Amino acid sequence: MFDKGFQERRKHPRYPVSLNVSIALSGGRKQSVDDRRISGIGRNISGRTGDISFEGLLVKANPLHADVSSFFMKTQTEGRTFLVDLEIELDGKMIRAEAQIRWFKLWYTGQEPYQLEAGVFLKRMDSESRESWDEYFKKLKS
Repeated sequence: MFDKGFQERRKHPRYPVSLNVSIALSGGRKQSVDDRRISGIGRNISGRTGDISFEGLLVKANPLHADVSSFFMKTQTEGRTFLVDLEIELDGKMIRAEAQIRWFKLWYTGQEPYQLEAGVFLKRMDSESRESWDEYFKKLKS
């Protein structure tokens, strides 16, 4: 049943924007946000954003079994949220960030690839990425 009194609790508005994105499990390693390399363990999951906000993304992807096992099977022992390295293709530039997958839904449709949706919170960006991200959101708001 829909509650008409329900209020959205998000701090920032969502925009229906589709951007290329790549996620790599960081394994909890400490790394400088100025390091330009994706530092994931195992495989990257590539997909597109379903929507974006200033602090987060909805990521949609179609990972294979090897991708799923390198990412999501680890969450059974480490809890449901985990740190990832993130690259977003934005206006011809690569935005790099340390992020956290806060939630995910994973469907197996009887054959590969799987269907994945994940809510990703942006934790830190290098200064160049932050500047590009800020400029992009100024354009979205206008």
